[in-house]
Amino acid sequence: MAYFFQSLRTSSARARASLLALGASGALAAAVLSGCADPAVERQVKFDAQLAEVSDAYAKLLGETPDLLAGAPSEESLASLRGLIGRAKGLSGGSGAQETAARDLAASMAHTAALIGLMRANTMEADHETRRGIALSASALAAELEAIAAAAGSMDLSADRSAAQDARDAASRSARALQESVQAVEAPIGQLSTRMSESAARLNELNQETAVLVRKARESNPRTALAFVEEAAAVQESARSTRTELETDGIASSDLKLEKTLTEGKRAAEQAMQAAASRALELLSSFEADVQSQTAKTAELARELRGQAKSIMQAIADERAGTLRAVYDQLAEDLGSVGASAGSLADAVTTDEIRAAMSELAGLGAEGRMLLATAGADSAAVGEIKAKAESLLTSIREKVTAASDRLGSAEEGATPSAMSGFVNGVKSRLEGLTVDSLLTPPAVVEAPRAAQRPRAGSSGRSLAGSAGQSGVDDIDAFITRYNAVLTTDPVGAGALMMDAMDESKPGMRSMKRVSQMSAEAMRPMIDAMIERFGVESLAGLAEGMSGGMGGGMGGAMGGMAGAGAATPLTKKSDDGTRAVFASASGQETVFNKVGGKWVLDLGEAGAMSEEQLAAMEQMAPMIEMAVGPMKTAAATVAAKIRSGEIASADQVMAAFQQEIMASFGGGGRGR
Repeated sequence: MAYFFQSLRTSSARARASLLALGASGALAAAVLSGCADPAVERQVKFDAQLAEVSDAYAKLLGETPDLLAGAPSEESLASLRGLIGRAKGLSGGSGAQETAARDLAASMAHTAALIGLMRANTMEADHETRRGIALSASALAAELEAIAAAAGSMDLSADRSAAQDARDAASRSARALQESVQAVEAPIGQLSTRMSESAARLNELNQETAVLVRKARESNPRTALAFVEEAAAVQESARSTRTELETDGIASSDLKLEKTLTEGKRAAEQAMQAAASRALELLSSFEADVQSQTAKTAELARELRGQAKSIMQAIADERAGTLRAVYDQLAEDLGSVGASAGSLADAVTTDEIRAAMSELAGLGAEGRMLLATAGADSAAVGEIKAKAESLLTSIREKVTAASDRLGSAEEGATPSAMSGFVNGVKSRLEGLTVDSLLTPPAVVEAPRAAQRPRAGSSGRSLAGSAGQSGVDDIDAFITRYNAVLTTDPVGAGALMMDAMDESKPGMRSMKRVSQMSAEAMRPMIDAMIERFGVESLAGLAEGMSGGMGGGMGGAMGGMAGAGAATPLTKKSDDGTRAVFASASGQETVFNKVGGKWVLDLGEAGAMSEEQLAAMEQMAPMIEMAVGPMKTAAATVAAKIRSGEIASADQVMAAFQQEIMASFGGGGRGR
């Protein structure tokens, strides 16, 4: 968003500077030629007035029409802007310089219109992505409802309830103890404050007394003055002692106040944890009651959810083909209308053309991923998306290559410009990007039917069984790729590990699905943290998630964030069926080869016990219902990070938990 407003300010300032220069020369010419009835001069004076009128109207429109710069400006505001563009283009009869200024103004306004269009497109794309998340969450929940009904009779959440109760009770005890600590320092702080006030008053009296004695000494004869001076010195000695006491008390008071502030902060954190645990208990109770009482209605509810998801997806498709397509077309037309008049706007126009294309490509990718997850790879709609994405990707590459070649020639031997940095950044993003990779789904949406979900059983120390669709062919190549991605995109490296998770058993499949869905929901907040605080800030977030949000969800999201603290893996052993890799800290990552595929074995690596994986199978539907609120909370926190409202990485976890609580509101259903 900052880019749009900065571009608008730059565009407006450029046009205003050109018009001011022209206005000054026009006024000078009019003054020199005043009194001459030269038709050409009269036309130029008239042209000046008309051009100034358009310019003033443009400035007024930007200043007095706030919705114009919003994500969804009114048609009236846009019509007013386009009317001014038409008026500027229609001016004629001026001098060459005047008509150049008019073209510059028209180009600047057209560029503003294009920027507004780009902002509208991005806003709509973001809205679509949010709605896609809702649709996908609805589809995932619908797919799980049958499994919930089948498992309702055997579901046992007592261990999770006990864990939440223990966490709540522990947090409550800690909060009470911290409150007592706060109260314990309040009395000493008050006593010190009183004593400091008394010392300050006494010090003031002594200083005044000293001043009186010094004045008397000055007014007396030498013999008498000596007595006054000696008395003043004695008073000053007492003042110094009082000042020392005041300073000592001040230091002690500051220390106690700091201790109180820190203790209050810890108490607030414990209270937040207590509230979160209480909320978890409410969610558990609500979820259990819902499952037990609504078993007979789950099939109908699933149909309703799928119908809602289908309606959302159809509405998105209609908007992409209608309103959003019109916005992109108008945006291209506006950028094209700047054309040869762009002048110094040429780089900005090229940048915005690429930005618009990349925005549309990202939207197509998201649309394709949704269709792949819901309609399947053989869907005609998926084929249409692929064709559009292929064409757009080719066009973007051509634009970027042309811009790169032009900039390379113009800047040979010179310091690279900001435009070069932008183009090189886009080139880097395009490297290796294909339509297939663009449309690769980040998460599994459809869960197996209840009849296809075998119960988890004991298989000894290793949890590897017959491999499903997960796994990698070449473990060494995979680790090499993981280490390479880790250096530039630690969150992407975490996603690679998620993709390699063993999913041969229901609990493993649930863990993988929950991990991927949670990671996708958290991505905006993770990206904002990396941008603002650096990748190392994710380490603390990982600890907070793993330790403070409960079993599966905390572990899944903690692993996502913890990628920021990860280090490259080196091989310890590989006997052809079991490969062990270790990080710099010594933590082991274990892969087992099953069915010709290497899979990440969570159980053997010690990440989760077999009992925890079995519990995950039961807990997964409830966790998935929290993905929607998680996504909303993550987006809100990301915005606060980028705006500076959240100034420290240490504040992120508390803010995220607070937003989660706000998202859930007062009840556990209907979310």
